[in-house]
Amino acid sequence: STARLWDIAEKKQLRSLKQEARINNAVFNADGTRVLTASDDSTVRIWDAENGRQLNSLRLQSKVNSAAFSSDGKWILTATVDNYVRIWNAASRLAEEPVYSFRFQYEINKAVFSKDAKTILLACSDSSAHIIDALSGKQLKSFQHDDIVTDAVFSADEKSIVTASRDRTDRVWDIASGKQIGHSMKHDADVSSAVFSLDGQCIITACWDNAAHLW
Repeated sequence: STARLWDIAEKKQLRSLKQEARINNAVFNADGTRVLTASDDSTVRIWDAENGRQLNSLRLQSKVNSAAFSSDGKWILTATVDNYVRIWNAASRLAEEPVYSFRFQYEINKAVFSKDAKTILLACSDSSAHIIDALSGKQLKSFQHDDIVTDAVFSADEKSIVTASRDRTDRVWDIASGKQIGHSMKHDADVSSAVFSLDGQCIITACWDNAAHLW
């Protein structure tokens, strides 16, 4: 139930951000001044990264699996266990109604914006990742695993995505064709997350056997 900010150079903890239940993800905005958390206590909270003070919060009707800023920091994307995707105006009070919302067919474990915020990438419990239109909710592309997809992220150039799954693999996909690039990267345990390096040449994965792997 705690998110922690660390000083990389000094290898020390700077501050703790505490909530009432497990925090499912925590992300910075683009300039690193704000932290956004999503929690099983059904809240989304915005924190000041400099002093750890809570700036804003929103209580939803169900547990929040994922929350993310748009690249320009204007929008917040949330996904809850009742399959709802919601987009909020980050500049307004989060207690207001979302700018847009829809209910997807499956539970969403992770949701992220594309850079222009026109599309959304979802990691879902139907063993697939999906790219959808942010305003209509229309499904544009799907990428199939053999078990629940736990994470999905765009590459920096947004030409590909990497997905992580409980089928113990992570996979890289070409967005334009929808086809997998290369072989699946196999692990000894379920894969909880995966992310590209900035240059797109490497991938780091985190697994349920307490190991991280660099590919």
